[in-house]
Amino acid sequence: MQLYIRTLPLRPTGTLLNKFTQSASCLLQPCLVSYAWVKGHQDNTATELSIEAQYNVKADHLAGTVRFHPSAPGSNIYLLPSEKCRLVIAGKGIYGQHTSEIRKAYTLPDFHAYLKNRHQWNQDTLQDIDWEAYTQAARNTSIGSVQLMKLVHKKLPTRYELAKANRHADPTCHYCSKPETFTHLLQCHNPVSQEFRNSFHTQLEQYLIRINASDNFSCIILNALDYWMREPETHSIGPRDEQAVFKAQESIGWSLFPKGFFSTQWRHLYESTRNPLIDTTPQSSVDIISGIIQLLWKSQLSLWEKLQLEIGDLRTSHSVRTFEQHSEYVRRVRLLHNQKEFCLHAHKDQYFHDDMETFVCNATVTQLKDYLRQYEPAIHQSVKDAKKISLRPLFTFQGFTRRSEATTHKTTPRTLPVTNSSDSSLNNSTSMGPLFHTSTLAGKPHQTWSGVYATFSCHPQIRENLHTPPNQSPIPSPSP
Repeated sequence: MQLYIRTLPLRPTGTLLNKFTQSASCLLQPCLVSYAWVKGHQDNTATELSIEAQYNVKADHLAGTVRFHPSAPGSNIYLLPSEKCRLVIAGKGIYGQHTSEIRKAYTLPDFHAYLKNRHQWNQDTLQDIDWEAYTQAARNTSIGSVQLMKLVHKKLPTRYELAKANRHADPTCHYCSKPETFTHLLQCHNPVSQEFRNSFHTQLEQYLIRINASDNFSCIILNALDYWMREPETHSIGPRDEQAVFKAQESIGWSLFPKGFFSTQWRHLYESTRNPLIDTTPQSSVDIISGIIQLLWKSQLSLWEKLQLEIGDLRTSHSVRTFEQHSEYVRRVRLLHNQKEFCLHAHKDQYFHDDMETFVCNATVTQLKDYLRQYEPAIHQSVKDAKKISLRPLFTFQGFTRRSEATTHKTTPRTLPVTNSSDSSLNNSTSMGPLFHTSTLAGKPHQTWSGVYATFSCHPQIRENLHTPPNQSPIPSPSP
């Protein structure tokens, strides 16, 4: 009898399942074999374990003893007898979550390069970020992915961000004259932001008490919160542990502290200050830092919602809305008048006010809006037309043509005789050299006034306007 063994596809724990299937088929062939899932790591929460749980703990211990360090790629190059294939990325074997690992290997290099360029990080700073806690916080939070991305990367629609897309928008804060970034809103002195800072300080204290964090760790993390909310010069760094953590976080950037970009020094600080007799929680240091990051994200988005509600109430006021519209229209009119010198000459007096400051100071919102509606597109079109015309050569205009050298009428310049030496006009014309010449057409003397060195011909009417000297009497014919 030939035994056919079902080969499992490449999936998490596929190698072990293949081995179990082969062993059960070969050794326990007469018996009926069933499989059941046993919860792992039960020794962390219980002292009395079942036989299955005890074997699970032993298997986990054996797996941990043979686990290879990630920094030694290619150390395990041998395949197990039942292992049909293995996924290897950057010299590291992947034994589970293959789709996720392939996606990360493809996207993370470009993402890290973007973060390094944007925040001016070096490679050491990038590796010092606690990506494990950050990833766990993003995976376990209830915040939507789009909203979370906007918060983490400072893309919430504040006035400063909206002004990047609309140059006429006001980028200043609703409560003060500083640029309205979200970092500024967290530190602004408006009542809503002050309430946020006080309430979050209390929430963080309660969280640290709930996880039984040590007094040293709690003190340092709360000092870091105050250090971020205030100017760095107003806070003095304390013990050596605090100095090391603050220095590592400063290389990342304190403005990124509330976004979840924590240094790994925070996790090391928690582990070094943890008292196992007091802190009996089964959570690891990654879980603790991840919880702090989630608490930061939720509190900041709660602040953003409250600010939007209050700013929305302010905008419902007619006077405030009218003032904002008037300010925006005035900025647009000023920008248009700066384009006056780039418009067509005929439009400079037609589209623009002689005294622009008087107009914007006395005009109403409706008058400013009507002016922009009528003249703004016309001014932009005039600037475009002026750029095109300024590049046209003279011969592209109607009436002007270029004359080739072969067809140019060549005559020998001849100095006209002077009949009266006292005639200053003739003396001046004679002294000018070969500016005038005479020619004979049909046997009759004919006088013309034209430049010998002309290289182009034009319409007779244009020639007459260009070459006929004003108040110039005809030159007398030479005497025979």
